Amino acid sequence: MTELCFAPAKKLARLIRARKLSATEVMKAFIAQIERVNPKVNAIVTFVPELALSAARKFDRDSKSRNSVSKPLAGLPIAYKDLIPTKGIRTTSGSLRRARSR
Repeated sequence: MTELCFAPAKKLARLIRARKLSATEVMKAFIAQIERVNPKVNAIVTFVPELALSAARKFDRDSKSRNSVSKPLAGLPIAYKDLIPTKGIRTTSGSLRRARSR
């Protein structure tokens, strides 16, 4: 599954659209990679794998009712920089002070 993490985004999106891969499978591969690497590099400040998996499962369910996915990279994992406020997810803007206050 690690190989999915290094595949080009266009290829992954094509496989998801063709239903050869699910967004959930791709998300699980990326979560596993983050769990392996993040303790060493601390790149993901607020890690919410359960939320990511829930969104991937919802995408898979919703996309089954459509003939095609309208957005070219739909279903791919995305990591938002900690500077972008996101509803329901801690945003620290890189500040230790903000990280501790929540």
